[in-house]
Amino acid sequence: MDASIAARVETIPPEFLHSPEHPFTPCDFAEQVTPETLPFLFMRLVNESQTEDYQLRILEKAAKTLKRPLAELWREFRKHQKNAINEQRKFRFLSVSEVYSQSGSNDWLVKPYLDKCSLAMCYGQSGTFKSFLAIDMGLSIASGTNWHGNPVAPGTVFYICGEGQKGIARRLRAWELHHGICLDNVPFFVSNRPAQFLNEESAIAVVAAVDELRDQHGNPVLIIIDTLNRNFGPGDESNTSDMTIFVNTIDSLLRFPYACTTLIIHHTGHKEQHRARGAYALHAALDWEYVAIRHETILELINVKAKDVENLPSVYLKPEKIILDWLEDDRSAMTSLVLTSTTDKIKKNKPLTKMNKVAYDILLEGIKNNGGKSIHTDVWRTAAYQAGISKSDKPDTKQKAFARARDYLQKEGLVEVKDDCWRPTPDTGHTQDN
Repeated sequence: MDASIAARVETIPPEFLHSPEHPFTPCDFAEQVTPETLPFLFMRLVNESQTEDYQLRILEKAAKTLKRPLAELWREFRKHQKNAINEQRKFRFLSVSEVYSQSGSNDWLVKPYLDKCSLAMCYGQSGTFKSFLAIDMGLSIASGTNWHGNPVAPGTVFYICGEGQKGIARRLRAWELHHGICLDNVPFFVSNRPAQFLNEESAIAVVAAVDELRDQHGNPVLIIIDTLNRNFGPGDESNTSDMTIFVNTIDSLLRFPYACTTLIIHHTGHKEQHRARGAYALHAALDWEYVAIRHETILELINVKAKDVENLPSVYLKPEKIILDWLEDDRSAMTSLVLTSTTDKIKKNKPLTKMNKVAYDILLEGIKNNGGKSIHTDVWRTAAYQAGISKSDKPDTKQKAFARARDYLQKEGLVEVKDDCWRPTPDTGHTQDN
């Protein structure tokens, strides 16, 4: 805190700062603010990262108390806000009392899944509704709508869209129709192209674009980067050095200056599908990490890292088709999806091992090569022999190994047969099947 502001804060009556019965709020203070303590009120409004409407309501009370024009007070606040952000971008040391002043209970953005001013990531394979999830959460926050029953702290949201720009309008409209909320004045903003955060000029351009809208709509509470790869820039995400630069750029230009949460959407590795792709430095820097797993039509959002709390229970969401009030070129109605909460149960199976896994993988490969159609037992068996389902070369041993694997998969409900042609049972819970 600036020394001059700190001195003025000392003049604030203690009952306004801390009261067990009536906690101090900007609204309380605005009604008794003085010219000497006005900077403290500005500071609180900046730190809370509330919506522009909220800030205007507080300053309107302060303007009445001070008998000053609201427009004049608003200009002063915006100047203070810019100076505060510039100050946040500087490296400095805090005293113990300053560190204590920033502690306390979690300041939730989405309770209890995301707190303010944190670095978060959601990763998953392609087709796991990650972008739908990001838009769903972003619009909930921007509109002040509970996210699937979980309270949110409303505020401005910026969505840096690296892919799927053509479909973004449909997704927004589907959410709008489903929730019955007009988005015309909701502070949710979508970039017209990807960013390149490893390119200094591109990163600064993002900041300038945020600043331009921040003056009118207030500091962002959430910035979504979708996806990491499309917004990474000229570097290698598997290189620790490049990933460290990416994280530091996000922190120094976006997260710390605006005191906002940054949510990164990312993909799994090609070989290591149990974790996010790229250098481990990203995982180490995260406050929150979620993996999106698709079980046929159900999305399971699993919390795999929570820095300061215990890991949270999974969130289960289901895509729902929405018919839009827009038409395709052929005059048919456009459609999109929204995510809805679900209590539907999903089936999770233990990982397959040895010959059972060989047989299952070969079945999937055979169906893929057959244009997605079921394959005959003879075709499956021959391919399993060639894949080494048995270490023995004896025909009888190989036949028994295949039969045992086939029977096990059928008993576990992982495969089904019709007219001696086989295919995986839908919604088995196995990633490869999905």
